[in-house]
Amino acid sequence: QESYFPGASVTLTATAGDGFQFVSWDGQASGNANPTTVTMDRAMSVAANFKDIKAPTVAITSPASQETGEEVFTLSGGVQDNGKIKTLVWLWRGQDMGELELNDGKFSLKDQKLLGGANDITVIATDRSGNEGKATATPTWVPNRSIRIAVATEQQEGNRIEVPIEINSKGDVGGMGFVLNYNHSYLMDPEFSWSSAAGGSINQVNTDVAGELRGTFSLGGTSLPAGEQLVGTVS
Repeated sequence: QESYFPGASVTLTATAGDGFQFVSWDGQASGNANPTTVTMDRAMSVAANFKDIKAPTVAITSPASQETGEEVFTLSGGVQDNGKIKTLVWLWRGQDMGELELNDGKFSLKDQKLLGGANDITVIATDRSGNEGKATATPTWVPNRSIRIAVATEQQEGNRIEVPIEINSKGDVGGMGFVLNYNHSYLMDPEFSWSSAAGGSINQVNTDVAGELRGTFSLGGTSLPAGEQLVGTVS
């Protein structure tokens, strides 16, 4: 209704849209009562103020929260909101990795690398009203093959300490090469002994460079059993 008799009481009701909340009245109405009543004693202009209370919806489509043998991944997904997104950032194992670029509601960041074990990846979107939405993916990287220095057993003073070198694989390793760097001040004359699993292979150890031990072996048509296998020990 556009016109009223002088002195008429008019009840105004503000109806918020999806994701918004009524805040207050402006113009010839004031306060935050909803509905509110005004008395028509002159021409009036009234406005209702609303605030955005809906958090953005964030979805991570890659990587998936599952085990993977792939180290390199693309972080991708999308964001939906009833307004404008102010910032979009991502965290990796709790560390701030910076902003993501949002194009038509989607983001994509290529050539990222996982670390061994669980990798918590969180994407956080904040809209212009300060509402925050986030999503987390937890891919677990289990390398197809990895080599490590295992824990050495305790030895009596004066004896050489044997440090195991182990490989973890799916049973598809028929040969390999590795480089072990060490502090020459503590390990003066390193010795390397091959394990029974790799000892029957064509193998070679080179310690010509101080602080560096290089080893290679080839099983010649066979491969190491799956799981953790001892390659040899350095002492």
